[in-house]
Amino acid sequence: MPLPLNGVEQRAANPRANMGSLEMLEILAKKDDLIKDLEKKLKVKDDEITELRSQLDKFQSVIPYSAGSSSKDQPRKTRAQGISAEPQALRTIQELSELSQTTFPEVAKSQRSKDLLRQAILENDFLKNLEIGQVKEIVESMYSVTYEEGSLIIKEGDIGSMLYIMEEGRVEVSKEGKVLCYMSPGKVFGELAILYNCKRTATIKAATSCKLYAIDRKCFQTIMMRTCLIRQAEYTNFLKSVPTFQSLQEETLIKIADVLEETYYTQGDYIIRQGARGDTFFIISKGRVRVTMKSPGTLEEKYIRNLEKGEFFGEKALQGEDIRTANIIADDPDGVTCLVIDRDSFKQLIGNLEEIKQYYGPDISRRKMNEEFSSVELADLRKIATLGVGGFGRVELVQIAGDSSRSFALKQMKKSQIVETRQQQHIMSEKDIMLEANCDFIVKLFKTFKDRKYLYMLMESCLGGELWTILRRQERHQRRGLGFGCLLR
Repeated sequence: MPLPLNGVEQRAANPRANMGSLEMLEILAKKDDLIKDLEKKLKVKDDEITELRSQLDKFQSVIPYSAGSSSKDQPRKTRAQGISAEPQALRTIQELSELSQTTFPEVAKSQRSKDLLRQAILENDFLKNLEIGQVKEIVESMYSVTYEEGSLIIKEGDIGSMLYIMEEGRVEVSKEGKVLCYMSPGKVFGELAILYNCKRTATIKAATSCKLYAIDRKCFQTIMMRTCLIRQAEYTNFLKSVPTFQSLQEETLIKIADVLEETYYTQGDYIIRQGARGDTFFIISKGRVRVTMKSPGTLEEKYIRNLEKGEFFGEKALQGEDIRTANIIADDPDGVTCLVIDRDSFKQLIGNLEEIKQYYGPDISRRKMNEEFSSVELADLRKIATLGVGGFGRVELVQIAGDSSRSFALKQMKKSQIVETRQQQHIMSEKDIMLEANCDFIVKLFKTFKDRKYLYMLMESCLGGELWTILRRQERHQRRGLGFGCLLR
């Protein structure tokens, strides 16, 4: 009688059963690999969600959002909130000159640290569009700070003024007591504090001992302003050398300088081709170009001359002549950089060139209007009704005592709230601009007053309602009319 076989002997004696076990092992191995792959993808998605939540918090700190529910029959109305970048005080020419020459001491750091800081700035959504020169200055000005494990770096709700980039260590990011994520070296945080005067959106603690680099708002904004002033002055000086622009006023030249764009060309590139249509004007800011021209009936290009830094070409394109009369070729081993403006941008910003060459004297009708209201005092105004209430105060419908034929809008703003939100310079700019404006499409400002608590603006009253409201009503009526017309058909 044969002895019973053990498990191994049974599998050896039954190849089909052995093959089934191998297939099962292979299936299980594939499933394990699939699970690992899905786990990796899930982790990537979780990281993306965490990053998006962080970005959402940043945007919501600049544009407050209320998620309150509302009824379909009676929509809930909330007062709109305005967000404004921190205003900069107007400066004298001497102060601007000093600002343009301001420099900050360079803080010594290794090349590795500089590369890490530069890469972190260029990868940040709020800072990646800075110019290379600005990024370099920011990197050079940043200084090192260290935090021990458990130290509080940023507290949610505080007003901040520092930007940080982490070089070593790990930090914990939390909001309302809930941990959102951990950040490793090469990450920027606190960037909104140097762009806006707003509260911190999250709490950041040192999860380990950390080494950070920091820069404060004042230093950052000075670098930005100084860079812009230097560039604006350089571009304006270029424009003054162009005969087409020599008769223009300084303010107009500055406007043109603000819309100039830098374009780079490598050696041998055709910037302009003869006979082609074009609508752009160029000023050479770096390098040299070669001017050539083809004679009729030949393909050979005849050398005319070279143009250097500060010289220009294509100015006739701004006046409507769009056929190029010569070739302009980049002729510098290091490449050529040009300041460029196109005809549409020029006309949109400046208007007709011949018109702006004329000098327009002071607006006589506006001057008479200001003289008419020069003797009006705050006590002469009689309140009729309230037109509206806004974030800074209210607007009253008033009449001047003894004159019932006209009505005005008196805008009153709380001094304390203006100071608290640091809007003093914005209010002064609004006053200066509106006192000069004399256009049928701009509300006129006649006079300003003040007392211990409020600032007042006596303005033209426009009692027809908001344009947006009127357009919405008209659209609603048109839809109703269309529906009735369809029924008639």
